[in-house]
Amino acid sequence: MPDVNSSVNSTDSTLSLSAFGRALGEQTGIGELMDDLGVALAEKSGELCMLGGGQPAYVPELIDLFQKRLKDLSNNPEMVHTVLGEYDPADGNLAFRKAFAEMFHQLYGWGLSSDHIGIAAGGQSACFHLMNALVGEGEQVMIPLLPDYMGYRDQLVSGASFYGVEGLIEREENEFKYRLDKEAIKNAPQTVRMMAVSRPTNPSGNVLSDEEVKFLSDECLKRGVPLLIDHAYGEPFPAAVYVETDPFWAPHHIHLHSLSKLGLPGTRTAIVLARVEIITLLRNMTAVTSLANPNLGQALVMPDIKNKRLPKIAESIVKPFYQAKRDRALKVLKENFDGKIEYTVHAPEGAFFLWLWLPELKVSSKECVKILKQNGVLAISGHWFFYGKEHLCAHAEQCLRITYSMNNDEVERGISRIADTLINDPKI
Repeated sequence: MPDVNSSVNSTDSTLSLSAFGRALGEQTGIGELMDDLGVALAEKSGELCMLGGGQPAYVPELIDLFQKRLKDLSNNPEMVHTVLGEYDPADGNLAFRKAFAEMFHQLYGWGLSSDHIGIAAGGQSACFHLMNALVGEGEQVMIPLLPDYMGYRDQLVSGASFYGVEGLIEREENEFKYRLDKEAIKNAPQTVRMMAVSRPTNPSGNVLSDEEVKFLSDECLKRGVPLLIDHAYGEPFPAAVYVETDPFWAPHHIHLHSLSKLGLPGTRTAIVLARVEIITLLRNMTAVTSLANPNLGQALVMPDIKNKRLPKIAESIVKPFYQAKRDRALKVLKENFDGKIEYTVHAPEGAFFLWLWLPELKVSSKECVKILKQNGVLAISGHWFFYGKEHLCAHAEQCLRITYSMNNDEVERGISRIADTLINDPKI
């Protein structure tokens, strides 16, 4: 009997892809990251220190809470059928959206209704739909503070492009911080039809000040374009923010929240707050592309949204947990790097990452990451986070992102291996 796979392979020919197929179907930065994450987690050999992904940590109190929610759900046959056996509306469960709007009204007094709330199958999916729907051929999405989330850079398939503005660098000894280049933002071309920024910023852990957010909001208002603020790591949950912030609402804002970094990445649940026309647009696009969104994430957090406990859980459990991991990682970094390696770390004001600037790196950050992987540690090359520019700046080739969300032993081993490689390998 002939081998089926070899038969298939022998008749394969090169696929003829559309522009859409090429944009999404060929390897991308975010695809490479997820491939590495999947391989590392599948092998679980302990040999590779996985400091490359944005995987949330194992937070015991959250695991206990979600196990209780799952148990409560499984003990209610009617809820099991509702969650697993029924489609929600394309914009999400109405009771969930009402409760979410009420929670935000109590927190911030924004006065939004359920009509301002929409559900998406993860923040990545929400950005894909919104960016391609609101920015068309020959137009641009401005990223006003590079470096920013690498997952945005391959989102556009409608003939649009990114316009990136590099942050200004303020440097003090072994720490630095990116600031908005306000003049460059003001002078950006009129083809800009949206601004998008993460707060806290992935990869650097930078948190835009309230004044900087107000500046971006005002610039968007002048241009008549939306400002998308991605709160994947931000307030009010998971609240991995270590400086004071005061989120505010305006009709041209799109606020994007997610359950992923709260500890539920597998549920693929994002919540979008925007004016009614945008939520309607998102609902209609969801109906076309996937009929509906996953139900489970909404069901698991519904009790803590309805009783408005979720922000308190994030503030009392999530924030101190990651803040302690950040402080420990900084201590280990200092012990391994100080006096041995020329380096600067971005002020880690939020998220799960340390963003290292290695000004004496002899090779590109991409090549450095390949060498580090051979030495048992996975990090992310800085070049992925600088896009929408004609040329890659030298600074981009000198930066690495490492996460401290993995268990402490793995983080410490990984940082030690990075230091040993930088010190002992003459190539880098």
